[in-house]
Amino acid sequence: MPPPPLPRPAAAPEVVPPCIGQGWEAPYPRPLLQVASPPAAMARPGDVALRPAEDFAVVPATPEMQAESALLSSNAAVGWLEGVSCRKVADEIVAALGVRPTDVKVVKHYPEQFFIRFMITQVEVPH
Repeated sequence: MPPPPLPRPAAAPEVVPPCIGQGWEAPYPRPLLQVASPPAAMARPGDVALRPAEDFAVVPATPEMQAESALLSSNAAVGWLEGVSCRKVADEIVAALGVRPTDVKVVKHYPEQFFIRFMITQVEVPH
């Protein structure tokens, strides 16, 4: 004997919305004027607002960069001297250390006032 058929769901009664003007109140007031919202401003390429708050880049060090870093860490210095030119700083270092003028290079550098690079590998400082 076959199983009995499954019961069919009851049909939902049709809901007729009330008509305005026939004694029924509207569920919400109709707007007098429907205005389309203004289009959102399209972001321009390079817009500052679209940039992340923080960003970083990774640059792998080449062997040449590592060699230059090692050289600068042992043959360079920064200096803060008010009202003095690069030439005057270089002259004073040459006089104090007894090195050749071509062995010292002084340039303006930010945020320090001067970046001093020694082009020689060893200096004997007079006592």
